[in-house]
Amino acid sequence: MSKQTCFLIWIVLMSFACCTKQEVRLTRVELKLVDSLYRQQRDLLIPHLDDSCKTIREKRLQTLMDSIKEVRIEDIHEMIKQYE
Repeated sequence: MSKQTCFLIWIVLMSFACCTKQEVRLTRVELKLVDSLYRQQRDLLIPHLDDSCKTIREKRLQTLMDSIKEVRIEDIHEMIKQYE
């Protein structure tokens, strides 16, 4: 067999091997460990994520407000033109 054929067979076999779903069952101890690790990571990330959200909000809010103002001003000008 050529290298290409062997490689193709290997790819086909590996694609079938990764399709099977194995059910994972955790013990109570493992569940508690996962939960404590999750909480620890969450507590570390929350302040950082809050700061990021505030920064993004401050930047985007002004832009959005300016856009809304611009649209409203255009609407007002069009209404004025209609009644002239």
